[in-house]
Amino acid sequence: MNPDTDTPTTRIRPPVRPVPVTTGGEPALGSANYHLGREVARGGMGCILEAEDRKLARTVAAKAVMLDSDMDEATKQRFIREAEVLAQLAHPNIVPIHDIVWEGGVPLFYTMKLVKGRTLHAILKDLRHQNSGVLREYTLDRLLAIFRKVCDAIAFAHSKGVLHRDLKPENIMVGEFGEVLVMDWGLAKMLNDECRMTNARAPEPAAPDSSSGIRDSSFSGTLSGALLGTPQYMSPEQAAGETNLLDERSDVYSLGAILYAILTLRPPVAGKSVEELLEKVKTGSITPPTSYGTTKSEAVAPKKNGVAEAKKLQPPPHLPSGRVPPALSAVAMKALTLDKTKRYQDVAALSAEIERYQSGFATTAEHAGTLKQLGLLMLRHKAVTALLGVMVLLSIGFVARLVASEKRAIAGEQSAVAEAARASQAEAVAIQEKQATVSALARSALSLAEAALREGNGSMMQAALGDVPEDLRDSTWHYLRGQSDSSIARIDTGTDIDDVVAHPKLPSVFVVVDHDGIVTLLNVRTGKRLLEFNTGSEFPAIRFKAYRIAISPDGERIAVGRWQVRSDHVGITIHDARNGKPLRQWDAAGTVALAFGPDGKSLAQAAVDSEGVRTIKFWDVESGRLQWTYAELVGEGRNLTMNLAPGGQQLWVQSRGGAVLLSLNDGSVVRSVRLLNTWALVLRPDGQVLVTGDARGAVKGYDPTDQHIVFEFRTDNRPIEHILFTANGSRLVTIAKLDDGRQALRIWDATTGAPVQSLLGGSGDVTGACLHPLTGELVVTGPETRAWSLGMARWVLRGVREAGVAFWGEDDLGFFPDGRKAATLQRLGSATPNSLWSASLADYFSISLSADGRFATVGTKRRNDPLLLLHKDGVNVKASEIPDVPWRESHRLCPTGKRLAIVRHNFEKAEVMDTTTGVSLPRLSGGNFIRFGDVGWLNDERLAGLVTAHAPRGEKGSEEQIVVWDITTGEALYRKTNPGQMDLLAVSPDARRIAEAGADKKVRIRDAATLAVLIEFRAHDGPITALAWHPKKPILATGSTDLTIRLWDLDTVERIDELRGPLAAPHTLAFAPSGQRLGCASLDATTRIWDPPSLADTVAAK
Repeated sequence: MNPDTDTPTTRIRPPVRPVPVTTGGEPALGSANYHLGREVARGGMGCILEAEDRKLARTVAAKAVMLDSDMDEATKQRFIREAEVLAQLAHPNIVPIHDIVWEGGVPLFYTMKLVKGRTLHAILKDLRHQNSGVLREYTLDRLLAIFRKVCDAIAFAHSKGVLHRDLKPENIMVGEFGEVLVMDWGLAKMLNDECRMTNARAPEPAAPDSSSGIRDSSFSGTLSGALLGTPQYMSPEQAAGETNLLDERSDVYSLGAILYAILTLRPPVAGKSVEELLEKVKTGSITPPTSYGTTKSEAVAPKKNGVAEAKKLQPPPHLPSGRVPPALSAVAMKALTLDKTKRYQDVAALSAEIERYQSGFATTAEHAGTLKQLGLLMLRHKAVTALLGVMVLLSIGFVARLVASEKRAIAGEQSAVAEAARASQAEAVAIQEKQATVSALARSALSLAEAALREGNGSMMQAALGDVPEDLRDSTWHYLRGQSDSSIARIDTGTDIDDVVAHPKLPSVFVVVDHDGIVTLLNVRTGKRLLEFNTGSEFPAIRFKAYRIAISPDGERIAVGRWQVRSDHVGITIHDARNGKPLRQWDAAGTVALAFGPDGKSLAQAAVDSEGVRTIKFWDVESGRLQWTYAELVGEGRNLTMNLAPGGQQLWVQSRGGAVLLSLNDGSVVRSVRLLNTWALVLRPDGQVLVTGDARGAVKGYDPTDQHIVFEFRTDNRPIEHILFTANGSRLVTIAKLDDGRQALRIWDATTGAPVQSLLGGSGDVTGACLHPLTGELVVTGPETRAWSLGMARWVLRGVREAGVAFWGEDDLGFFPDGRKAATLQRLGSATPNSLWSASLADYFSISLSADGRFATVGTKRRNDPLLLLHKDGVNVKASEIPDVPWRESHRLCPTGKRLAIVRHNFEKAEVMDTTTGVSLPRLSGGNFIRFGDVGWLNDERLAGLVTAHAPRGEKGSEEQIVVWDITTGEALYRKTNPGQMDLLAVSPDARRIAEAGADKKVRIRDAATLAVLIEFRAHDGPITALAWHPKKPILATGSTDLTIRLWDLDTVERIDELRGPLAAPHTLAFAPSGQRLGCASLDATTRIWDPPSLADTVAAK
């Protein structure tokens, strides 16, 4: 469909019978339905005509075989194959096919969307001729955006097993409204098919145009015969006639050639004959695009093969300053590499490079050093420019001094023996300065990784971290490396995984089915495979097939359905979930989704047959009998999802056109909701909100009763492929695929739409996704399947202004908010906790427990509220007041509860008192202490604490210290200086180690006997605000302003879990006595309690 070309007279094969003109009634089908008009484009074996579709009253394009194109079997098969390929490729950037018309056993023409616009070839030609209007409209950024849409189309085709094999600017249409379509799929090849599109004729091109620019010549046309394709844009393996070696990388080469043409306004190779062109392609004789910014005076001598004649390398008029950006030149040349193993291995990688360039990042092809990446980072993040600028200046200074020192060293070596000592000294200085330079550049790379973390770009983080030398990879490097991939497990069955469901009864256990029909039950926490069985299906060796699974509510049965091209009888099988044995099987159309009924005895199936007819079928599992069918679904395609409504008697069904609520009794429509452009749908667990995601990344929540919008927010500007709710409905998970191949996994607050977290590490296509309702793990399936932990709390308990948390002797007994008061003594039940004791005032939230479990102190931060001392004797709790303790910042009971340490008066004072007598012990001394921070007991007589000495914190002369006192005398026994401000302190249960943390985001583990630092590591993205030791294992819990709770194995210094939920900074963490439960109180007046699988099966402390 090229309106830029002339319109020659074209003859097409006439229909076998005259085409009647209809005047009323229902339009005829077949050729009689179309009125063929003017020719708008011409190709190698056919032409494009404007046509009127009488039945639908629309204008379409008709591709017809020309009369002078011999309709031998090869031409016929190629024409049919092009139509079949287009029918499989439903993509916004691939021209959609509408119909194919046969007459007398011969394909006469097929119809497709008519696009009014111009080819990329015509646009580049006008740019070369410096058309002012085109130069204004088609900037480099606009051309790159067009190129990325082409990449999207080809990547999609490759995912369906289709190679284009004739990519060139002439086959790319740019519509009037900016749409971009890849045309002419006549040479397309299925990766699993042999090419059947050749004949014995040799190519006979017309006389060539001597110009090497964008032009209309025979060399830009498609060759027929043994060589198929366009010489100037075909890959070396294609030019050599090695059709058996063609794969996705061959199309990557052609895309690189198109990018080359975009940059230089000419194809990568030029010549005076087809043979010369093919030879240059096969030998890789291509001039780098950057050479086209060279003037005659700057030009180097031409290469011996005549590729780069300086007089022809005129600056491209459409580029800033007439120069090709080196980064894009490197990308094009990598895609055009002769050795296909050194090209981009897929289209997504090539497209990602363009996105990096447009986003201000360095491309991998240019092998940018740290200094260049640092400069790009400054442009993207001006807030850190000053800091990085200082680093760069330091680096430059170091390098300058290094050069000077090396020159002095060389001069010294050439001097007399008396100069030898000075030369040696200069060399030592040079080595030191070189090391300082490397260290500065390593710090710059870490800053780059930190910025990429804030952008949620894990691959960029890994690239930046890779620039740090191994001997400079400190705890911050290892922390950032871990953050670049936040998944907890990779699931590999040997092939792509098609679908996943969560086991309804087993924590952390999922059921997956892969592309070979193997079903696996596995625990994503432990990696243990509980069961594996083959569905027993025998598929033909075709690419277009998929499996879908469902599990019954009792976890006893697994249903497996199948979908494949050109088959209506693929069936459904029910397996025993305990041993995989097939229980029942019946014939059914292709399956795209399955869902058991509430009793596990019925099964809903979203089905699509070979004609594309979509239905919902409801089956009796015991007999395989069809109970009802619903066939009035809106929209088209295989995108169908099903959600059981609360109560289990109704079923929500979503398609691209909307959603319908069906009764499971008879399939009747209870409610219908018209939703345009819907890509994903999920029902909130309480059934009160229907949430959709569309093609532009918008998330909308609807009241299903009247369809009014409850909330709306935007995610990434990409189609949302899946939306999932956590079990309690408080969080939404959206899944989309970005242009560079990464998966955008985002967690959102379901009430406010506020972003909560990005999950890093996912990449590739998404075939399925599932959240475990019991333990909160997320599994996303596809060519690469991974699992993440969302760490959602089992209990969420809210206070009014404050919230506290502490477990008192039992896992189910503790101090938690009850909705009216910040901390009441409650016993956790399966549903709502029951209150056993509460203070008279609402704001008692600060709790300290004695290690023996007999005593507790509970307090507020208000000046005149008394501190309460609780004594638990069996099931009885006695409360008494501790008077005269105003302005408390914190309070800590010793292991036996006999003594109490109190920090008060705005952290200015610390004292210890006897809880049995109320008498104060000697004042804590040992230095000019200005501020007391957190404290913790080593035993009943020794207290550790954090202090600021000599001057107020942050002022000149101030010093941060950790001190251990003998509280019987008040004397400081030993102390250490801290390098930064530490705000938190926690003592291990055996009192042998002390953990400290604060604003520098790091944790230090000290030997309690010497205060020597044993371990130091980066733990969070924000200041650490809460600490807790595990009661039995070497595990430390940390909470931060980054709103995460993390569990660390101190033997390996590895993160073993991450919990989510707080909407404000945590201030208290507490383990239950068994160590299998963790509570967190945060500044949003909420306490959350988890039973994380990572804490199960605790062992004795090491």
